[in-house]
Amino acid sequence: MKKRLGVLMVFALLHLTLSSVGQVKSDIENQNKKGNAVFLVITDNAAIGVENAVKVANIAKSQAPKSAVVKLNRDDAANSGLIKDYEVTRVPVPFILVISAKGNVAGGYPADGLNPDLLVQAIPSPKQDEAIEALDASKPCFFVISKQGFADKSKVVADCKTAGSKIPSNPAIIEIDFDDSRETAFLKRIGVEKINDKTITVVANATGQITGNFEGSTDVSKLTAAANTVPKSGGCCPGGSGSSGCAPKK
Repeated sequence: MKKRLGVLMVFALLHLTLSSVGQVKSDIENQNKKGNAVFLVITDNAAIGVENAVKVANIAKSQAPKSAVVKLNRDDAANSGLIKDYEVTRVPVPFILVISAKGNVAGGYPADGLNPDLLVQAIPSPKQDEAIEALDASKPCFFVISKQGFADKSKVVADCKTAGSKIPSNPAIIEIDFDDSRETAFLKRIGVEKINDKTITVVANATGQITGNFEGSTDVSKLTAAANTVPKSGGCCPGGSGSSGCAPKK
């Protein structure tokens, strides 16, 4: 009986350990499945101001209906994988990461003195979220911007596909409806504030820098060259993290 009880106790302890491992990751994934962004409050055992950090995150949550707040203790060994993935081993804690609805890191800020509005503003639009995912995989992006009924859109998309087939990194083609109000701010940040009667293609290289802007059907060689261009500075596709690109700050 004692032996059996001992086995049961070991099993229970093992179950408890396995349950705790990946709990934060599971919480984030569950929120993402609901279509929610996550304000991830990163702390450690010595962090000061954790309650205030959580308060800031909750204020941001109240301003962004499709969001949630999750805490992560950097000193908990169960979280080591996430700490490595998010590259937050050395950030000052408390620190708040903005995780998009697709699970991408969209921004990150020290919590001390942080304005909750910055967290809300860092939540990417659906199309910016696609861009972050592509750029995080070191893929250039072709943003195809049009309106419903534009006759040239299919040709422009075909041009982008042809250009992409010539680039080993397999660029992402991200189609954006100019009239989608969710994308207005993102379009402005990539330099598209108005559109006439032709589809616009904006090209970002693999680091998130804007390298081309074309109206209507464009020579494939120009699209390919733009995707492969690495400018010295400027012309960046802004990201929510305060970095100079669509991709999350590294």
